[in-house]
Amino acid sequence: MKHLGLICFLLFSLVLVQGQTTNAPVDFAKARQLFERRQDGETLTSEERAYLERAIQAHKAGRNGRLANQRPRRGRRAIW
Repeated sequence: MKHLGLICFLLFSLVLVQGQTTNAPVDFAKARQLFERRQDGETLTSEERAYLERAIQAHKAGRNGRLANQRPRRGRRAIW
């Protein structure tokens, strides 16, 4: 019974870590490398495939690597 609590804790932690990694902006240089490796016939890991698909979706959405649920970056805006 002690081990059940530990297993639940580890699974919960894993879910939280996975959720955090999907909110990070897409590194398009990394995505390009993965895309080129895939084009050359190399086999990508499941994590690499998921990252590449996320980058492709972000590129199609035209959000500079941000997904729809992310706030735009704060910065200086030109006032015209």
